[in-house]
Amino acid sequence: MDADERVDLLAGFFVYQSYNTEIENLADEQDLNVIFMTERDDDVCPVCGLYDGMAFVPGSLALTLYSPPLHPNCRCTLEVGE
Repeated sequence: MDADERVDLLAGFFVYQSYNTEIENLADEQDLNVIFMTERDDDVCPVCGLYDGMAFVPGSLALTLYSPPLHPNCRCTLEVGE
């Protein structure tokens, strides 16, 4: 992996992380849970597949540990849920 590819990988990681942090903040303001969502396709990794559809309480230790992106090239996101 060359330097440009590493920069792209890190940039994508931080974009996803920022997006998911804002979703968590929005859910917290509305007193709702956040839902871990995969792309639900054949490229979902086994780790992310375990968490697909799982609800987390905003600010919880579990969400801190399992908030996407979980790995490089992770495409998972958080959504505001019930």
